Amino acid sequence: MESWVDDLLSKVKDRCDHVRRQVNHHIAHTANPDRTPDLAVWNMQMKDLTKAHEAICKAATILDRDILRRQTFTNIMPVPQGDIMQDFRLWVPEEGIQRLYKFWHAHVHLTLLTSRSQELTPKSR
Repeated sequence: MESWVDDLLSKVKDRCDHVRRQVNHHIAHTANPDRTPDLAVWNMQMKDLTKAHEAICKAATILDRDILRRQTFTNIMPVPQGDIMQDFRLWVPEEGIQRLYKFWHAHVHLTLLTSRSQELTPKSR
């Protein structure tokens, strides 16, 4: 089992390397060129952060599932949803779409509140 975990962590390290180097040079340590002769130019883009974030989240999900054997019911990686009302637009008038949006967002908000309150409630033994 250790070899696949080492391989997984190595992949995460590789995918986070650019972010790690940038942070080490410019945030965690002084960005003084006299004290750091190999100082890299600041070059952090969203794609770099996304790549690192995705690698960390995927590894966390795999370790959670395969080592801890927990059942994770949520996806920690954001999934683009696009227009959630696209199918309704074919037959629902625009004012109905606006009402559906309000209903949807109220439902999502209520669901989040309910799940968070359940997480915070002490479990009886």
